[in-house]
Amino acid sequence: MKISRLVLIALCVFTPLLGWLVFGERGLLHLYRAEIERQEHMDRIRILTEENKAMMDEIERLRNDMKYIEHLARKELNMVKENETVYRFGDQAGTEAGAHGTEAGNDANPGPGRPEPR
Repeated sequence: MKISRLVLIALCVFTPLLGWLVFGERGLLHLYRAEIERQEHMDRIRILTEENKAMMDEIERLRNDMKYIEHLARKELNMVKENETVYRFGDQAGTEAGAHGTEAGNDANPGPGRPEPR
């Protein structure tokens, strides 16, 4: 009888203590969630660091690499060198003309395989 009474008293003391340790404001469950959140933040920091490095590399190339600047101007701005002839084939000419519009006085479609006047 005395042993069961000690076990009952121990359960009454340790059960709330165990509940507090697991579910309390700074309990194990909170610690687990905080660790998951910390890991998510660390992953986001790693991704942003990689993006930042890529941007810094591009800035460096834009400051010092004239060939890269020329490549971007040709690709993104559709620029050409002086005395260079541009040939446009198939649907590509139609989609680009629709996207960029036509210039005044240059409404004629040169047709496939013919140079586009510049």
